[in-house]
Amino acid sequence: MTYREFLNLTDEKVKNMSEREKTDWIRELARKQKEHQWDDFLPSFDDKTQKTLSENEQINKINDFLRKVEEGDIYFDSEEEEYYDDGCWERDFRTIYLDSAEIGKQLSQAFDLAEILLMNKQYKQAAELYERLTIISVDVVGDFGEYDPLDLNDMVCEELLYVNLKTIALNLLYSQYQCLADKNRAGRFVEYFKRKIFHGVRFDEVFTVGPEE
Repeated sequence: MTYREFLNLTDEKVKNMSEREKTDWIRELARKQKEHQWDDFLPSFDDKTQKTLSENEQINKINDFLRKVEEGDIYFDSEEEEYYDDGCWERDFRTIYLDSAEIGKQLSQAFDLAEILLMNKQYKQAAELYERLTIISVDVVGDFGEYDPLDLNDMVCEELLYVNLKTIALNLLYSQYQCLADKNRAGRFVEYFKRKIFHGVRFDEVFTVGPEE
């Protein structure tokens, strides 16, 4: 099933639901939300025409956040946790990452906006935002020496960010496909497929996302 087919089926099912069925469905959806999703779920009921920033304001806010990350003003804190492997008496340490700056939440919101831009056929803005988000690297600060920064894959693996990396990769490729001139696509896509986030992505899958056939 493609993204377009999914949206069309969703619209059809919602159209055929009674008001009671919609209420029951929303309550069931709320019960399935994990604790880290509550702060995003509840505001989704608000009047968006009054409380949601314009797309340009959101993009400017995200770019300001990314600039602070790139300059090292926003980072992950860390601490070392002592543990023992099963059957082993020697202690070891593992790094625990702390997201006091809500980096994961802000990145998740940025990816949501990028997808909205894509589905609204604002391909240049979507491509620019996806490009910047997918190469992000966040510093780690702690009391036990130097730490390697975390890239997008690392953040997902450490459960600091809850996103679908394959969907993000496909959306970036789709938006760039719509923006780039024919002569420039092949070279750019070859470079993309060298990056870790694109491992396991097939070129033919690019056309299963986005608003156009």
